[in-house]
Amino acid sequence: DDDGNAETQHENNKKNWDNTSKKVVVHNVLKFLRAKELEKLVSSWLDGHDDLNIKIVKVKKPPRDNWVKVTLESEEMVEPFIKLINGDNNKDGEGEKNFRGKALFAKRAEEVDDEGNRKKRGRDGEGDGDGDGNENK
Repeated sequence: DDDGNAETQHENNKKNWDNTSKKVVVHNVLKFLRAKELEKLVSSWLDGHDDLNIKIVKVKKPPRDNWVKVTLESEEMVEPFIKLINGDNNKDGEGEKNFRGKALFAKRAEEVDDEGNRKKRGRDGEGDGDGDGNENK
């Protein structure tokens, strides 16, 4: 009886720590943005859309990539946010754009491959570069 309760407790803790379902990745953001520029850009997405009741908790952007990971306050905010960025809610069908006028594209973080398309190599430079752990020496 206690084992089942402990397992449920573990699942609840995992749910509390796992915010993946609240995360959205927005692509086509300019690669090199200062922190203040990024804050301004993200807040501009929500300007005039108070009716959607979207609250952004955290924004994280890798320094040399053209995407941003946005964590929202609740999972219910994810779909409206994606529709806002992609332009599904707008009458003209136009979504948000970056500073150069290129359309932004948003999707759930669960649908995005965290590794990207780059092949990682060990820090020591050893290996054949394909990341399969088999070194060709």
